[in-house]
Amino acid sequence: MDYRSFDRKCEYNGYKFTVNDLGGTMLEEEYIKLIDILEEKSPKRICELGSGQSTLIFEKYCHSNSGKSFFSIEHDVNYATTSSIIFKLIEETSINIHGKTYYNCNKYDGFEDWLDKQDKFDLVLIDGPYGFN
Repeated sequence: MDYRSFDRKCEYNGYKFTVNDLGGTMLEEEYIKLIDILEEKSPKRICELGSGQSTLIFEKYCHSNSGKSFFSIEHDVNYATTSSIIFKLIEETSINIHGKTYYNCNKYDGFEDWLDKQDKFDLVLIDGPYGFN
């Protein structure tokens, strides 16, 4: 079964995103809330854990608002590589997804060390990996 056949294209306030009612993506209402937060709070620095459709939303937001930046951290290096290529081809973006391979792992190895070296983030979206056993 090709789950992409259940994908539904959506648009809200000029932001385009895809939801899949079978799961694997945020709900449409969650994307709308995220877009509302971006527009209302206007965060300057954003970090997301888990790349995907939200990455495109953050990229559009940062591209449309000078002085804004975001980091996308992906635990699956294959997904990060594929996503980076697809996003650059489709959206012609400058997205840089940081990926690393993890086996039987439910955390971002080395993330705390990386985070300690960063300036404060105004918004953090956590969308993976799945958590702790």
